[in-house]
This record gives sequence, structure tokens and C-alpha cells, in this order.
Amino acid sequence: MITIDTRFSGHHGIARYAREVTGRLSGLEWSGLSSGRNPSSPAGLLDGFRLGRSTRLFYSPGFNPLASAVPQLLTLHDLIHLRPGLPNRSRRLAYYEALIRPVIRRLGRVLTVSETSAEEIRRWVRDDTVEVINAGNGCSSEFTPGAAASRPRRPYFLYVGALRPHKNVPTMLTALAGLPEARLIVVSPDHTRFSTALARHGLSQRAEVLSGLDDRRLASLYRGAATTVLPSTAEGFGLPAVESLSCGTPVVYWQGCKSVREICAGYGTAVESATDVGQWRVALRDALEQPQPVSGFDTGRFCWNRVADRVGGVLRGL
Repeated sequence: MITIDTRFSGHHGIARYAREVTGRLSGLEWSGLSSGRNPSSPAGLLDGFRLGRSTRLFYSPGFNPLASAVPQLLTLHDLIHLRPGLPNRSRRLAYYEALIRPVIRRLGRVLTVSETSAEEIRRWVRDDTVEVINAGNGCSSEFTPGAAASRPRRPYFLYVGALRPHKNVPTMLTALAGLPEARLIVVSPDHTRFSTALARHGLSQRAEVLSGLDDRRLASLYRGAATTVLPSTAEGFGLPAVESLSCGTPVVYWQGCKSVREICAGYGTAVESATDVGQWRVALRDALEQPQPVSGFDTGRFCWNRVADRVGGVLRGL
């Protein structure tokens, strides 16, 4: 019997991945582990004692292992937690070294979502016998160009994501402060912190923060935007880029973010510097004055059914 971690909830990336993949695992006999606890918490770790005796394999759509001798297949989306300069890095390093890496080495396999992350994980795990499997990532069928619609009278930029150091949000906000003709719509779980950041940059009167949107509403926002802004310095994948391009809206991004560049090359504007506000302002102004709708983007590369088939194949093999 396979037990699957079904504790992930909300609108963040891993929760979406978990819903989309586990809902498509056909032909497998499995039960869910649901406790209401945060999988990253100490109590979540101890949920391992709740696994039934019939469990022969534990699969997690996320990176969190359990305190259990049962073999565990984890999905390590990226290694951003280990980057220098992030809060609580020493504690996260200890968590990854003492818990995650031994679980991966014991099974000899780990899943991830992009080739960029796969390369980083191979270097980090330091074990040539471990197979790092890129199962890919998907995009909901709601994200399509839809019917042709006129742009709003006062154009807006769209940012979808959290407010974390590697997201490079201050650069974007500083650049936008110098473009009074444009609005900004933010879709983020960090509603309060984002509102504070907007006020700090003098953008409160021409920006709004939304949270908890379903795919249909989010797709509508992508379609109406002049461009989606993705200033991240690191991403394991870059789902907002796929969603935006699938809706026909280009992306302004930093060219040094490899996983995003793999998605966006030829379908947006790559900014040379991650932190040069002037470069970002020019790129955003150009997106307003010379709109370039996206056509021909290959959405077939990002199919949830294909991702679930790959994950299911690994589970069957184990």
C-alpha cells in the first residue's frame, strides 16, 4: 500500500502541485495522510507514527520527510531554502542535512520539477547512486488566451508570488514607482506584508493585493495585463511564467534566472541586471508602449496529466 501526503493546502506552489498530481494518479492503490498539521513543523514530522502497518511506501508531493522507517519518495522542488542570506538558513541547512538527504539516499530516488532543479540536487545530494527524476510541472487548462478582449483603459502590470528575498520584489517596486501611468496588481498570500511594501514605495494608490483567487479569476488577470513581471533571482520552476504565456501575455524577467529563462526565451523581455532599477523601468515602459502579445507558446510541455503519469510510473516501479 502507498500512503500519499495529503496535508498540503492553500494556494502556494506545492499545494497546487499536490492537488493536480494526486488527483490524477489513476490505477494506483493508495491512502492519504491528512492531519491538519504543517508538514514542515515538528508535529508534522511526527505524523510518521500514524502510518499504517500496511504502508510500504510514502510519497510526498513536497520536500518534507516523516519520522518513519518506511521508504519515502520526496519531491524536492528546488534548493532555494539553502541559498545564502535567507532567514533561518542555518536551521534549514540542518533540516536538509539531517533529515531530507538521508531519506533520499536511502531510497535512491527523488523527484523534482525542472532540469534546473535536477542539476542543483545532483550536486547537493553528493551520491551518484541517487536517481534525480525530473517529472516536470503543469499548468491548469484555465490558462488560455481566451476570447479577444480590449486592454483596460489604464494598463496594469501583474505580479504573482510571495514576498521573499529571492523574489527580488523591491527592484520591481522601485522601478514601478517611476512609471506613474501604470497600475500594479499583486496576487500573493503575503497580503499584509505586501501592502506595507507598496506603501513604503508610494504605490498604495495605484496598486492592489489580492489573495486566494481561483484559476479562472487569475487567468482573467493574466489576460488583461500589459505584462507579467517575474524579477526572481532564483526559481525551481516559475509557474507564473507558464500561466502568463499560456494566456498570451508576455513576461519581463531577469535573464540570469535559469529556470524562468528556459520557459520564457523568445516570449518576453529578459532584463540583463537583476537589480538595475533603470533597466527594469525601461523594460516595463516598453511593455506598456509596445505591447507584444504571445502566440505559438507550446503549452503541451506543461501538462498535468503528463506529470502525473511520470510520478505514477515511478511509484509503480518502487
